Amino acid sequence: MVAIRRTRLRVLGFILAFIFANLLLASLNVHSLFNLIHVVHCPSLPCNTNAPERPVKTNSFPDGVDIYTNYTLKRLGFKPLTNNVKPIVNDVTSFRYSINAQSQCQNTNDGLMVVVIVVSAPSHFEKRQLVRQSWANRLNWGRHVFLTGQTTNVTWQKKIEHESQSFGDIVQLDMMDSYDILTVKSVALLHWAKKFCDRVPFILKCDDDVYINTVRLQSAILAIQREVPYYEGGMFGTKIIIDNPPQRKLESKHYVSLDLWPWPTYPSYLYGGCYLLGRKSLGLLLAAAQTTPYFPFEDLYLIGLCSRKAHVPLWTFDKMFVMENGNKTSQPCFVGQSITWQTRSDSQFLESHQATEKLNINQTECNRLSPYSNDVHFQLIDPLEYEAWSRNISSVRNNYIITICSVNGVDLDKHLQQLKENYEILAAILNLLENLERKVDEHETLLAALKNEHKTKSFQKIVPSNSVIERQSSRKKTIFKTCQDIRATHPTQISGMNWIDPDGHGVGDDPIYVYCNMTSGSTSILHDSESQVTVTHCTGPGCSSRLINYSATIKQISALAELSSECHQSIRYDCTNAPFEINGISYSWWNDKHGNPQYFWSGSRTSLHTCHCGIEHNCFQAFTECNCNSNLPIPLADYGVNTGIISDKEILPITRLNFGRTLQTSSSGKFTLGRFVCSGQINRMPSSCEDLLHIGHKLNGLHLITRVGTVETVYCDFSKSPKDPGFEKSLGFGYDTRSTPTYFYVQKNTTFSTTNVPITFEIGKVNVGKAMDLKTGMFTSPRTGKCFFSFTGLARFPASSAYKLRLGVGLYLNGYLHGRGWVANTGNNHWGQFTLQSTLDLNSGDKVWLQITDVSDGVYLYDNGNHYTHFTGWLLEEEMSNSL
Repeated sequence: MVAIRRTRLRVLGFILAFIFANLLLASLNVHSLFNLIHVVHCPSLPCNTNAPERPVKTNSFPDGVDIYTNYTLKRLGFKPLTNNVKPIVNDVTSFRYSINAQSQCQNTNDGLMVVVIVVSAPSHFEKRQLVRQSWANRLNWGRHVFLTGQTTNVTWQKKIEHESQSFGDIVQLDMMDSYDILTVKSVALLHWAKKFCDRVPFILKCDDDVYINTVRLQSAILAIQREVPYYEGGMFGTKIIIDNPPQRKLESKHYVSLDLWPWPTYPSYLYGGCYLLGRKSLGLLLAAAQTTPYFPFEDLYLIGLCSRKAHVPLWTFDKMFVMENGNKTSQPCFVGQSITWQTRSDSQFLESHQATEKLNINQTECNRLSPYSNDVHFQLIDPLEYEAWSRNISSVRNNYIITICSVNGVDLDKHLQQLKENYEILAAILNLLENLERKVDEHETLLAALKNEHKTKSFQKIVPSNSVIERQSSRKKTIFKTCQDIRATHPTQISGMNWIDPDGHGVGDDPIYVYCNMTSGSTSILHDSESQVTVTHCTGPGCSSRLINYSATIKQISALAELSSECHQSIRYDCTNAPFEINGISYSWWNDKHGNPQYFWSGSRTSLHTCHCGIEHNCFQAFTECNCNSNLPIPLADYGVNTGIISDKEILPITRLNFGRTLQTSSSGKFTLGRFVCSGQINRMPSSCEDLLHIGHKLNGLHLITRVGTVETVYCDFSKSPKDPGFEKSLGFGYDTRSTPTYFYVQKNTTFSTTNVPITFEIGKVNVGKAMDLKTGMFTSPRTGKCFFSFTGLARFPASSAYKLRLGVGLYLNGYLHGRGWVANTGNNHWGQFTLQSTLDLNSGDKVWLQITDVSDGVYLYDNGNHYTHFTGWLLEEEMSNSL
């Protein structure tokens, strides 16, 4: 009955919430547009707006932007309140920036010509870094900033703040970023540029996948200043084809419905990937945006509509922005002619940069264009094109236009008073509903407590008491440490509940009762919350909390983890409008075995808030790290293919689960926590007596353990606890551990004078380990360790010479000189002996050899059957830890 009553209350709540949302939306529209909206003349539409006519124009057809404005406002249900106010429909003066880089627009007296504002998504860190390392590094006469929005991802936000601190080029709009707000971001771009960069001659707006040839850009700006009249009030780019039709295919990214745009064509405008703005056009465009309803595509909105309303002239040059779909972006002749162009990938962006760099230093077959060349010529887009478009759409009549314009506008003055009265009634109803919901919550909480009590009693029946443990374990001669040990000893035993004692039989805590999977050898520890648990409705962070009780002590669980190669625990959270984290506030977390809070829900990256979909980059919404962090009011879940798997065995198991922000009627949360499961064995030498105890050693005496890079002898007293004094006593490094011997001694019996090649040897007196290759003259280290080398050589000089003669021999490691022996003499002494010794730290596979580094004419390394030239070496000390 409680569930039925609650369902009825929820239905009533949904209905009232729907009514309230609509009334609130209408109320907000009233307040935001009150005494502001004024719809201008719309002769093509059968609407009686009671608006005054514009000043009489020379042409007899209406303005196209006025038609769009009129139609959109009527579609939204607005009607002018008075006849003497401008139709302000957008707030373009209240943008705020949580991170700012206004310093990029300061010091305009140092020749600052342009500020490039790059529109970027919060997660595009690599793209921003590519820009900084490429064209932005060549913008000596300009500066750049990145404009982005807010993100709910805490990790991304911290990285953005670090970017700002490191580079000082981030402008973060105080608005949640998404593809749907590109138009608003572009208007915010105008606001920021107008407010902070009003004295900079030009603003260049670009996307972060656009490459800029800065030499050509400078050439274009100089050409504009030289040739274009009143260039400070213009816009410059590359024109899209005339009569461009809207995309009507539903699967298209640029789909536009007939309801949104009922006309067959768009006005001519410039490509939005990159365009240039004169500084005086910023205020004009902002004023036009203030009175023109937003459209989803920012280039059509700002350039096709707002520029027309503001009478900002549009200038086009086909190389200002190039939409390149092929591979021309890496061709020097293409980049030499283009000013900006779109790239399809980071690698294509880098190829563009490399091609541009080669072009600018004259390393290509294409002649580099001078920065002051006269090949850039912008053409004014004929205003007659816009007039023709306005004339064409004014004659369009279809069902959408007729239906919208036949609906009477809302009388906002009268409707406002009615809304206030309705709101008072609704507030009373909602207050009553909240009281009823609170009572239902109390009943549900009581019911959940009764259910949990029943589960706890059932769990206690499954897990025996200590007295039962003592009786049953006393009848067993051997209790194994893990299920893996049982499986190895009794391979035919079937899966089921078994007794094990991970911390050692007879010491530590009592044995534990676990489930053994004899197919995999895994050990599962049970707990009292394995069935799905419903999270209670509450407001604050972690307000619905549940302690997890296991069938083993934390000490036994930790001992099992130490004996196992991997451990994990699954967690699934089914949620509706119940986020783990929002706006940097964590509402849900779990506590590890030490009681510390953890905010990751899959994997082992304890420093990050993430779920399985965030690790796999396939969350329902790309900007979130968890599905439950989505702002969509639909049932979601955070888990992997089946569940999220937490795999950090150093902090498992989960000892408490905490959830919050589930107060709303539409909010719900249910979690399912899996058992703590361990499998495999640690395949390493023990590093302490405690490790030996866990492995199963029980006899007191001398044992070998590993330390860092060494093998040590210790005495273990297993009659004591690992924490007792005398449990482990070190006896030092008295144990003689030898590695496989490696040493050589080689000789020459011929002369040698070739430089820059290894000295070869003809006779190998000793070559234990076969590490020395006489034919190549190279020693290859078979293992990691320290090696000693010694060389003795005899130099032969000509009979007479007026100059000092020399011979040098170097010791090389992997191609790098590490030591040199050298002898010099005059022609009066025909012989000179010299030596070279060195001790090197080598890795396995390193190569060592000798070669003549410098030699005078007529001088050579002498030898015959008497063997005056020798080379010897041996492995002094092997790094033993690498062989254990």
